[in-house]
Amino acid sequence: MSAIVHAQASPGVIMPTERPGRTATWAKVLAAFVLLVLMPLVIFFVVSFRGSGAFPW
Repeated sequence: MSAIVHAQASPGVIMPTERPGRTATWAKVLAAFVLLVLMPLVIFFVVSFRGSGAFPW
């Protein structure tokens, strides 16, 4: 029963570090890091492995 109540209450819970109606700073930093650093690396490795013949595609 407590798991069901917790699951229903979770989306409305405000993190202690964030103000209502604003995104937390750590979330913005994390999103920027993923988009600017990790995504180009993933694309680079996928393109590199495509030419190596390691995968059938």
